[in-house]
Amino acid sequence: MSKEAHRVWVAEIENSVVGYSCLSDFRSPEAYSVCAEDTVYVRPEYSGLGIGNALMNAIKKQARENDIETIVAAIDSSNQSSIRFHEKHGFELAGLLRRVGYKKDRWLDLLLMTYAVHASSK
Repeated sequence: MSKEAHRVWVAEIENSVVGYSCLSDFRSPEAYSVCAEDTVYVRPEYSGLGIGNALMNAIKKQARENDIETIVAAIDSSNQSSIRFHEKHGFELAGLLRRVGYKKDRWLDLLLMTYAVHASSK
């Protein structure tokens, strides 16, 4: 992605940040420049208000405008709300990386999901 494509979208309520989203390079070699990884976060007390949907729609639009073909989501496999959120937005299961993280005395598996940007916008 070009440097201009690196934006962070911020959701605010009453001058307080309640969420954000962004796209970042999936991998550094140029061959992967058509792919980006998403980050979407909304403070738990603001979930269900459509903020996450607006933030996801912003990065999908950003991806289309920057010729990104695929958005990858790397999600802790125990984070069911994030998995459901991404499924709702058209992401599909792409794979599972087992025991790639360790936090709070337990191993973490990473679920990979992908969204085909241009196939989804036609």
